[in-house]
Amino acid sequence: MTQDHTRRSILRTLPALGIGLSAGCSGVVSTFTGPPPDLVVFNRTSNSIATTITVSKQANDKSVFSKQADIDSDEAAEYDDALPSSGQLSLQVETDSGLSGTHNWTVGSEDQSMQVRVQNDSMKFNVVSP
Repeated sequence: MTQDHTRRSILRTLPALGIGLSAGCSGVVSTFTGPPPDLVVFNRTSNSIATTITVSKQANDKSVFSKQADIDSDEAAEYDDALPSSGQLSLQVETDSGLSGTHNWTVGSEDQSMQVRVQNDSMKFNVVSP
């Protein structure tokens, strides 16, 4: 009976142990990789581009982040602390070739990341929340 009881205890404990270890591992992984950058602008064209990136509050059009960046083909510009932790924002990205795009969204979490993909004739905006 003692052997059977021990085996049952172990079998009941294994799933909980696996869940606990998985949760612990995700914390370890995020410690090594860190949180995602607040803002990433990808250049998906075949040429280098010069960009002007502006984030402003929707309510009063006050700029909270502004940068000019040269981005090589198939590279990205990353900004860790470009966004406030919450609020209604507007992001405008312009290139030296005249391409521009604007995206309005609400930041609801410190962990949100805004990603922009600049293509030859368009821009795609994507909010990423872990």
